[in-house]
Amino acid sequence: QHAGEVTPYIGLIIPVGLTVAVGTIQCVELAKLAGDEYNIRWSMLGDGVATMVAACFGSVFGMTVFIGHPAFKAMGARVTYNALTAVTFLIVCYTGLSSVILGVVPIEALNPILLFVGIIVCCDTLNVTPKRHFPAFILGLVPAVVNWTAQQAEAVLRAADSEKASRIDFQDPDQWRAWGPTMHGLFLLGSNYLVTSIVLCCMMIFIIDKRWDMAAFWSLIGGVCSLFGLMHNIKLGFWVKRKNFGWRFCVAYASCAALFMCLHLAQRYNLIDPPRAKDEKYLDPDNDVIDVTDERPSITTDHKFYEDEA
Repeated sequence: QHAGEVTPYIGLIIPVGLTVAVGTIQCVELAKLAGDEYNIRWSMLGDGVATMVAACFGSVFGMTVFIGHPAFKAMGARVTYNALTAVTFLIVCYTGLSSVILGVVPIEALNPILLFVGIIVCCDTLNVTPKRHFPAFILGLVPAVVNWTAQQAEAVLRAADSEKASRIDFQDPDQWRAWGPTMHGLFLLGSNYLVTSIVLCCMMIFIIDKRWDMAAFWSLIGGVCSLFGLMHNIKLGFWVKRKNFGWRFCVAYASCAALFMCLHLAQRYNLIDPPRAKDEKYLDPDNDVIDVTDERPSITTDHKFYEDEA
């Protein structure tokens, strides 16, 4: 009976849940590069059980493997480090120390910490990403940056004229359109940015690998998500009215899918290059050979390495 209260957040719930699952896979891969192999099935099963148990106690967050395994190993940390971290969280939460900390430490001082964690996550991602897929990684960050920019624009307006801002519905696409194409573009690209990032990143990966059939598949996913408000919109719906942009994005993604399928057919008849092999090299504009292999260097845990780098 409360489905209507959840529906507006589906565009956030699904990608966040997917991101948590992918985060565990990423951490297991990083641990493997550092020389420690863990069973990914048991890791994800533990995440699921912990998430369900936490939900019974009112938690709305999904559990995932703690990031930073290579760095912890380099510092000599073991499983006790994670245990102490959990105990510390429990003490802070159950004793009310969080309110004391927030009273002493300004909330603005916590933002650099979040930024640092984000940078660490990005660095860890690049460690397990083939070099040729780096452009796709950068493209995946664009919707998030655009969303942040739109939020800053909203914050500036609230600070400049709070009374006027209180009368504005910032979730209304028509309001952003009235402010001009630039602001409207920020709203469209930044809305439900997690789904947009996933779709655009996957499209770019398969374009780079010249796997046109999979690129077409993800383009179709982007079209369906746009039509129902899971991308380029905040509210779910069936966006087919003339003034809506959902169907326009759907047509754009469908056009990309049609183009990719044409390239796939041409590829099957050997009219264009085949899909890129894992060990393929290519030439950049300066005719320098760039290695795009999938071989990823192992992450060293030698203390001397970190000291030399410093």
